[in-house]
Amino acid sequence: MSLGQILLLISWLVGKQWRHAVTGFFRNPLALSITAIYFLHVVGLIYTTDFHYAADDLRIKLPLLLLPLILTTSPAIENNWFERILHVFICAVLVSCLSSFAAFFWWGPDRVVDVRDLSLYISHIRFALMMCLSVFVIVYFLSRPRTMVAKMLYLTMAGVLIATLFLLESMTGLTVLVLASFFMMLRWVIYRYRGRFRWLYAALAVMCLVLPAWYVVGVVRTYYSMPVDAPDMEHAESQTPRGNPYFHDAANPARENGHPIYMYICYNELEQAWNERALLRIPGQDRKGHDLQMTLIRFLSSKGLRKDSDGVASLTSTEIKAIENGVANAHYLGHANVGSRIERICWEWDRYRTTGEADGHSVSLRLELWKTSSHLIRMSPLFGIGTGDIDQEFRAEFTRMKTTLSPRWQLRRPHNQYISITVTLGVFGLLVFVFGLLYPLSIRIVRPDYLYVAFLVIALLSMINEDTLETQAGVTFFAFFNTLLLFRHKANHTPKPAER
Repeated sequence: MSLGQILLLISWLVGKQWRHAVTGFFRNPLALSITAIYFLHVVGLIYTTDFHYAADDLRIKLPLLLLPLILTTSPAIENNWFERILHVFICAVLVSCLSSFAAFFWWGPDRVVDVRDLSLYISHIRFALMMCLSVFVIVYFLSRPRTMVAKMLYLTMAGVLIATLFLLESMTGLTVLVLASFFMMLRWVIYRYRGRFRWLYAALAVMCLVLPAWYVVGVVRTYYSMPVDAPDMEHAESQTPRGNPYFHDAANPARENGHPIYMYICYNELEQAWNERALLRIPGQDRKGHDLQMTLIRFLSSKGLRKDSDGVASLTSTEIKAIENGVANAHYLGHANVGSRIERICWEWDRYRTTGEADGHSVSLRLELWKTSSHLIRMSPLFGIGTGDIDQEFRAEFTRMKTTLSPRWQLRRPHNQYISITVTLGVFGLLVFVFGLLYPLSIRIVRPDYLYVAFLVIALLSMINEDTLETQAGVTFFAFFNTLLLFRHKANHTPKPAER
């Protein structure tokens, strides 16, 4: 990514008219609006204290200035070249998807510690956003005159992209794809389609949202309707068959598949029996970085087994490997399963709600980070803490609020771009940031542009769940396509020279 941008910059600098082009750039309100995000962070230098962190942050975000400057002041891209760029992008994403499937089958399901590791070349969340955009680009090509063979090829590509989202269990990618599809279909019905079946298509658009929501609600309802095995302390056995004492904590509400976790635990037998069968030993961590003993206890509880020598002896070799890989519930075994991912989110929420613990769990970890961010926002609500101070202020706030997060999980970003901007630059900065994102939609020429609106919806949704602009991959993805899709219209609207 860095090399590509350096080559673009060199190509732009050797042009003859770039000085005049730069002057025009700063007179173009649309071009300035999409670079306002970068200039915001420059202004934030005025009241920052950590200039080293600020300089690194500005370096990462440099594509927000560099790519718009280069692409908006360069000669217009012809439509045929524009479509070639999109085809290259789709093919590159497809190669990564096929690599993920190849790794999955080569390693085998039992050796995949975390399905997100199947995103081999880039963060799984950024990869998911690229897959979502590729699906909408394919729809764009399908809407144009194509042969039946070409259409079947495009549909196959779209199928591979969506299948990869399921393989990675990417809740962010699937949620963004569903919501963006609903929005784009509804937009098409409102602004473009004037046929007599308009309301039928509107109903289909709503169904695109309702059906996934119905599935999620069904999984959540099933999770919370599992029969609860209430501990009976009056008749609870106090010793294992080998005569060792059991530990019981009937007051602890933690459950796995309805079975209490902290009942019938014999730590000595558990450790000894496990260490005789497994490669990873207790005490220690599983391959996801969690406490191995706790993962084992949860897994045995999910099967309704007692946490003693007999319970460990009943595990198969496949289950032993799964526990070493961090699988804490028997329901999570097997191939990629979005339903099990939703169940894990429910478990995370229950654990965070009852104990406040969030280590290693993406949803509850975000909730803890957002709570920390809210404290920092209240400290400097209008203008924030400055471009470079977010790292040290997060560190200090974790100490002040006595967070339950262990040092390893005390991340210094809120994993929400809007919150991150508010912490850094305040409410004023958030307003300018949102204006820079939405101002292009007020330009009349953009309104019918399917590709740009699809990209912007994907970007806006991704920023709810992730710091999209805080990594090189995320900021380059946003800056490149935001500029390319927005300014490609100048090729179609440049006045033609008069004929002599």
